[in-house]
Amino acid sequence: MSLMGNYMPHGHCYLWRQDLLLLHIGSDLLIALCYFFIPCCLIYLTKKRNDLPSKWIFYLFAGFIFLCGITHVNQIITVWHGVYRYTGVFKLFTAIISLVTAFVLLKLMPRFLNLPNMDDIFKTIELEMFQVFNRIPIGLVSFSKDNVNFVNSYLKDVLGLKTNGEKDQKLFNYINDDYDDGSVATFEVEDKKYHFQVFKEKRNDETVLYFLDNSVLIESTGQVIENYKKHSLAISGVNDGFWQWNINTDQIEWDDKLYSLYQVEKGHVNDMKQFLDIVHPHDRYRIQRALKDHVEEKIPYDIEYRVFVADQYRWFRDRGIKLENESNLMLGTVSDITERKLAAIKLKKVLFASNDLFFDYNFTNDEVWMEGKSKTLDIDMQLIRRAFKSPWTLKLLCPESQRIIFSWWRDLIKSRDLQIQREEILCMKKNDRLIWLKCSLFLEKNEKGETINASGSLTDVTNIKQVQSHLEEKTRDLRKSNELLERFAFVASHDLQAPIRHIKQFVELLNVAVNEGSREDIDRSMNYIREATGQMRELVRGILEYSRIGMESVNLEKVNMNTLFEEVISLTKPLMDRADKIECDIDKDYYFLAIDRFKFKTLIQNIVDNSLKNKSISRKFHFLFTIEGSASEVIMKFKDNGNGLSEGMEGSIFNLFTKGRESRGSGIGLALCDQIAREHGGSIKAYNNDEFGCTFEIRLPKKT
Repeated sequence: MSLMGNYMPHGHCYLWRQDLLLLHIGSDLLIALCYFFIPCCLIYLTKKRNDLPSKWIFYLFAGFIFLCGITHVNQIITVWHGVYRYTGVFKLFTAIISLVTAFVLLKLMPRFLNLPNMDDIFKTIELEMFQVFNRIPIGLVSFSKDNVNFVNSYLKDVLGLKTNGEKDQKLFNYINDDYDDGSVATFEVEDKKYHFQVFKEKRNDETVLYFLDNSVLIESTGQVIENYKKHSLAISGVNDGFWQWNINTDQIEWDDKLYSLYQVEKGHVNDMKQFLDIVHPHDRYRIQRALKDHVEEKIPYDIEYRVFVADQYRWFRDRGIKLENESNLMLGTVSDITERKLAAIKLKKVLFASNDLFFDYNFTNDEVWMEGKSKTLDIDMQLIRRAFKSPWTLKLLCPESQRIIFSWWRDLIKSRDLQIQREEILCMKKNDRLIWLKCSLFLEKNEKGETINASGSLTDVTNIKQVQSHLEEKTRDLRKSNELLERFAFVASHDLQAPIRHIKQFVELLNVAVNEGSREDIDRSMNYIREATGQMRELVRGILEYSRIGMESVNLEKVNMNTLFEEVISLTKPLMDRADKIECDIDKDYYFLAIDRFKFKTLIQNIVDNSLKNKSISRKFHFLFTIEGSASEVIMKFKDNGNGLSEGMEGSIFNLFTKGRESRGSGIGLALCDQIAREHGGSIKAYNNDEFGCTFEIRLPKKT
């Protein structure tokens, strides 16, 4: 069904007579324009009057009237086009909103009927005014001819009149129409005189007189004068200058002290532009911005800037406030802070040159001040606040450092001293590395023993700790080297002299055998001399190898441990029996390790040689090499079923020239193993197994 339809235009009903067309079309057009204008007025009224109750009823009326205007427009359209169905739809909308408006108006009718009329409103206002006039300390009387209309309570109390509202002829002894506006009236009541300033007002046939008690005015004036004297005395006691700025006219007024502070000739500065001319160029925009923020956003105006005074720039602190009752007036004070500012700048330079981070925490208002190398240490104000408020949340501190923080808390809670000073070393994690901090702390307490402030400094002493650690390590190495040197000197003097003594003895025996011509004695002496010489050569070779291993640096490379072990076993096979069993069990995660290939090959070979020298003749030799890992270490184990370690040898087996159960070795091989393990940052130990043999265990850092 078409919304427009195909109907006869309404103009046929008018027989297309021009007079009828003009009459109906003109009337509908004027009505529609008025109906469109009235809703605009209603909406404008509701926007401007926020105090109107039930604003939505106005919107309903506006919609109803607007749709009525649309129907009249449709009446004009149907003169030429028969769109009666379209016109009917709009009439339906108009009917719906008319019903809604009528229903709402019916609901609101009781409220509208209860609205007070203007006479009631004026009576209420008049009653409230009379109540106010009865409370204020000003006499008020209203009369016409011989009739008194109103007398407030204050004037009744002063004149001793009746307060029950009855007429009192005594009033006319004091009140008449002869007073001039601004004149002075003196009343004497019961030997007491009252002096009033009289203000007169004529209202048709009614006369209103206001009596202002001059004694109140005199007392108020005295208080104002006294307060002014105190204010002037306070102003003279400070070295601040005062200013006044008219925001609208841009005029500035200074007092004499401010001219003196700026050392500007009086009257030279009259507006904001002239003032900004004497300010440092870098500070002018900040002043303008701060003034604008205060005037528009009510942000406190408190700024520091420089002014050119006596061939140099001096620092001033400017504070001001815009008066609430004066929209165009702003008052303020100026203080010279040059000395304090220069001291602060010097302090800031010192802090910048220092490697320390300085902090101050106030327990009362939870405020933190911090200055110094905060970026270097990656410490912010929130971290300082948490250190004192909730130290258990500081996950970046090492456990020992957390215990130190908790000890501070014990001091905060238990100590009653007014001041506490302490100095500790803290360890903090940063990017997977340790940062050592030296913390100097000063705690301040009040008389009740409550901590009110904590001040201190943090210094990055990581490099110092690393140097100290390196020195301690070198000191331990030097101490151990000295011990080895002493042991070496002692053992060398014994073990090196023993073969020499044997050689000397057998040389003497050889000489006797040669003189006697005994071939058998000659061969026996030569064999002894040859054996002693071999022992001496083996001892010297071991000493040279030990010293060479200690002098060479560690060259780390990625090494296949299975291949390295097989190389060592292939070199020792000539010393093994066919029944000997050697196994290797390496965890798949540790096939490759970052080690010094040559030195670790020497280590493994010395341990294997030591096991072969000490294998038992009563059982088949079995040797097992394993590598596994823990949370922080790589663990190597060399396990055999030989004769094991002699009792008490577990702690000294790795000492230089110390020999095990069998004395065929030089006592240098296992000392070499200990040195190689330590050079890789690890350790080595030996212990007997539960049944047979012993185990050599090497632990290396996980990074290996």
